[in-house]
Amino acid sequence: LDSRLSLPLHQYIKLKRKQLKESPEGGRSLVIGRQAPAHFIDAMLGTVMRDPVRFPYSGLVTERAAAEAYVRHYQRDMGDVTKRMDESSALTLEPCDDLRAEIDVWRASLDPEQTDGKVERSVIFRDLVDGESLPLEVLEALLEAGRLDALQLKASRAGKTHNRPIAAEEDGVVAQSEQDGTEEAMTSPEDLTVNLEHDENNARKSDMNTSVEALVDDVTNGADNES
Repeated sequence: LDSRLSLPLHQYIKLKRKQLKESPEGGRSLVIGRQAPAHFIDAMLGTVMRDPVRFPYSGLVTERAAAEAYVRHYQRDMGDVTKRMDESSALTLEPCDDLRAEIDVWRASLDPEQTDGKVERSVIFRDLVDGESLPLEVLEALLEAGRLDALQLKASRAGKTHNRPIAAEEDGVVAQSEQDGTEEAMTSPEDLTVNLEHDENNARKSDMNTSVEALVDDVTNGADNES
């Protein structure tokens, strides 16, 4: 479970300013995020590259996905439009493995809190809730996040205990045999009532049939005696 929570930007800045004032380095300026070196930035998109490649003619370095899309659409070198490139030329884009490794190292060195804007919940409670500077909607979001974490933990624990065979369903209709794994029908109270009524009807019919047979026998025997 993630123990950190995202804050609205103004609350995040307020928290950082408070922490900066209380720290021994209170005189330094507040910095949120971290500026990437210029050669990490995609020349066309303006974002930090993940898979940089170099065009064969101009030497322009850009993100692979952007470079391949440009070649497919314009059939040109992105940095030198006088140089024609067909779709198959996209395979000649040169991977910049050294630059990619350098970017990966830089990303790994970043403080997660500086990149995703999340803050430990304990810090939020101590510096914002206790200081009565947390808006109601943020407090509600914080409590909701805690509730969801509790539900997730409860569900994960329940999942571990539901692997054993269940003796009977909640309504008492189906039971599972632990020996052979088959399901056996169980009699519900409604079914029991129907079965009892059915048995009583059968008994009455049997008694009536017996009485009729006895009456027929008596009549037959009487006729034989008269003859």
